[in-house]
Amino acid sequence: MRNAYEHGSKCIPMSEYPIPNDTSEDCLFLDVYTPPQASNSSRLLPVFIWIQGGGFNENSNSNYNGTGLIQASEMGIVVVTFNYRVVPYRFLSG
Repeated sequence: MRNAYEHGSKCIPMSEYPIPNDTSEDCLFLDVYTPPQASNSSRLLPVFIWIQGGGFNENSNSNYNGTGLIQASEMGIVVVTFNYRVVPYRFLSG
């Protein structure tokens, strides 16, 4: 676990050549957005898990920023986004 002030590397997409510099095979990151007061409270909050689309061709958790949803929920939700590997890398790592 680390404090994240920026997103980790994106997974390598199948559709871009040459491969962009901000991608890596080390791309399995989970982003957890919490309301500012969540660490000072024992109150349990609902969790919203965002799974990006992209037709298994490209994907990045940096495409979605959870802070807007937290604000819209009046600070009563935790938002989780994550990267997953895409074609052909998605299921080859075992």
